[in-house]
Order: sequence, then structure tokens, then C-alpha cells
Amino acid sequence: MNLPIPKNVGSIDRLGRVVGGTALAVGPVVAGVAWPVGVAVGVFGASIAVSGLLGRCSVYHLLGVSTAGEGD
Repeated sequence: MNLPIPKNVGSIDRLGRVVGGTALAVGPVVAGVAWPVGVAVGVFGASIAVSGLLGRCSVYHLLGVSTAGEGD
């Protein structure tokens, strides 16, 4: 699979995104947060977790930022 955005998320950043994003995605369900806010936070968390899993961040790409090293 060839993605248009190059890898620009480093390994420590990726770990933080996966852990934090998963917590944001699951947290509202566990806490029973009301539907519009809970869904918004869940979707935001899921998108952060996915960017960590893929190692690519569109916001980083737009800003010209990269936390990825040569081995990432």
C-alpha cells in the first residue's frame, strides 16, 4: 500500500499516540459521556491512534514537521 504522506511520526510519538488515542477513544464509552461529546472525543481519539499505528500525521505533513528518525 502506497500512502501519499511519508512516515513522519517517530517511535516514541507513535507509542504516545496509540496509548493516548486509545484512551480517548474508549474513555467516553467507559465513563458514559453524553452522546455528542462522547462521540466527538471518541472519533478524535481513534484518529490519533490510527495516525500512531500508521506512523503518518497529516497535520505534521501540512506543517512540515517530522519526529521520525532514520530508523523509524
